[in-house]
Amino acid sequence: MSAKELGDFIIFECNELCVNLARLEPYVRVAFERMAKGEAICGYTSKPAFCENILGRTYNAAKFMLAGGNLVERNAEKGCTL
Repeated sequence: MSAKELGDFIIFECNELCVNLARLEPYVRVAFERMAKGEAICGYTSKPAFCENILGRTYNAAKFMLAGGNLVERNAEKGCTL
């Protein structure tokens, strides 16, 4: 998938009603990897600018999602305790 196709796909998914950031995780991961190599995705080479303008989320929210999200909450949903 080219950088333009990747960017267009992410924009399309972000425009869906009630989009879940976690659903975009594999695509955001690829976009971040490509930006780290200097490639522009949707005209952005900066991860924070891409997150704010394309995802509609903060860079910290995207990093949190890529790190696995809230493990305490996820474990509670599964009935696990720490």
